[in-house]
Amino acid sequence: MKKHFLLVALCIFTLQTRSQNSSTDYYKHRVGLNFGGVTGLGPSYRYWPGKLGVQLSFLPIKISDDWQDPLHVVDFFQAFIPFAESQKFISVGLGGLLSVKEKPKYRLLTYLGNHILINEDKSIYNLGGGFGIAFEYRVGFSLLLGYAGYDLTDNPVSFPTAEIGIHVGF
Repeated sequence: MKKHFLLVALCIFTLQTRSQNSSTDYYKHRVGLNFGGVTGLGPSYRYWPGKLGVQLSFLPIKISDDWQDPLHVVDFFQAFIPFAESQKFISVGLGGLLSVKEKPKYRLLTYLGNHILINEDKSIYNLGGGFGIAFEYRVGFSLLLGYAGYDLTDNPVSFPTAEIGIHVGF
């Protein structure tokens, strides 16, 4: 499983170095938050110098045993994150982005995402892709829709996916 994840990452980075520069001026570097089943959860970094780009999301969670959860945060996230009831887990997402059509303030794109959730007992590996739109202002917003396979290493299921992100360019 780790070999597949590293192989996809290597392919994305190799393709990215061969990409052509875009005719439209966008911020190449972006940091922000991402929430997606195949592009990852939490803080993210996006590097998109031309037609091809890459996004990395990383979220480590540790919940103390004596935390009371007055706002019921764990209850809310249990609907979205399989390990939300766990005391510790890590989410890592790596995705490749390809511009299909570029306009001055937005891009139509396709994406391929890899996402792994790890806790003490098991790991869940998700893989998927689809189409989306990224609004490329100083504070950008992206909405991605596609199809994905979830928990591919243990109990595979597949269904549509939606990914959302907000990033600040620099």
